[in-house]
Amino acid sequence: MKNTLIRVIIIFLLGVGLYFNYYDQDEYGLGQFITKFIFFAISVGLAFMMPLLGIGQLKLKIEDTLYDKQVDKNLDAYNVTLLSNAIAIPFGSFLLADMGDGKLYVYDERGNVVNQVATQQLAKDISMNLPLTEEQKKTTYYDGYESQRVEYDAFEKVHDNQFKFTYRYVTAEVPENFKPDPDMPSDATDILFHYLIDYVPAIDSNGDFVFDVSNYQQAPDYLSSYKAPRIESIVAPARAKLIQNL
Repeated sequence: MKNTLIRVIIIFLLGVGLYFNYYDQDEYGLGQFITKFIFFAISVGLAFMMPLLGIGQLKLKIEDTLYDKQVDKNLDAYNVTLLSNAIAIPFGSFLLADMGDGKLYVYDERGNVVNQVATQQLAKDISMNLPLTEEQKKTTYYDGYESQRVEYDAFEKVHDNQFKFTYRYVTAEVPENFKPDPDMPSDATDILFHYLIDYVPAIDSNGDFVFDVSNYQQAPDYLSSYKAPRIESIVAPARAKLIQNL
């Protein structure tokens, strides 16, 4: 409640300042003053009412309710009981779930686990099927695995549950469309180009992971790294490792 009142007071003071600023510039006199004052009063009233009525909390409640409904739908369809922090994606007769324990589980419609694999092992299997040449794979890194729960913005779905394994091919070969970053010093050295490739898991009719080219999504652009006196532009995350070391 205290934070809400502070926000309202700040909005009120900003509104007062803005209002009198406009009034000082008003050349039409009292009539314009009254008209502007009415709109100002309405604005201040809304500024007070919305936070006090808990509009922001209501929005979060709606989003959580929609998320819970999606989770319940998966649980009912596949007869499984998942942890509260689990993230699951349906694939026809199967449900792919991340329980947060470093593994991915595949459930059938009877709620049985038909396949499970450690994300680290899966990352290695994925790397073997990257749409790159063997030479390119020598300078390709595994940047990590990421899972995201379904996200809503009020009633609108922003994205579904997502699993993603990210890889990064690094080369010194200059792209044809290369344009130096405005922040890149003219004396930069060791310029490298990084191409991101995401693998989005998919399950076939047998409950096995699919490694088709269509499951690998390459970013349309590249990132660049370089070194310069007292400057080092870094792209690689700290956890990155060469795929040959997986």
